[in-house]
Amino acid sequence: MTLSGWIDDIRDMGGLTFLTLRDRYGVTQVQLSEPVELKPEYCIKITGAVTARPDGQTNTDMPTGEIELIADSVEILNTCKELPFPIRDEHGSSEEIRFKHRFLDLRRSPVLSKIKFRAKMNHFTRNRFVGEDFLEVQTPIFTVSSPE
Repeated sequence: MTLSGWIDDIRDMGGLTFLTLRDRYGVTQVQLSEPVELKPEYCIKITGAVTARPDGQTNTDMPTGEIELIADSVEILNTCKELPFPIRDEHGSSEEIRFKHRFLDLRRSPVLSKIKFRAKMNHFTRNRFVGEDFLEVQTPIFTVSSPE
């Protein structure tokens, strides 16, 4: 199995490193046995085998909390400088900072879930109208030139 995404969290446990990999579908725990220079928000591609987590180590707070990916190879797709705010659900950053760095804010799960909901509603609405034989017309925008 191959997963690509952003490193959400890294935990070094001595001989093993655990990280959570975040993509548009959620987060997955990854186990690394070889040391690799990684930092949060690096974009990586990991190939490995999906296995059940050992007894007593499941995480009921994660939809993928019963499995983990045992990494065979790690490829750094892109590094990352320190971000203006953490990509966490609750981080307390001002709205001004979030709007200035909107491309980062879109990675946060509350924002992403709203985008997914809107896309599903648009899809449902469009299909309903097409089913009723409506015709969607997209016209170019005509505006009067400004005297400025």
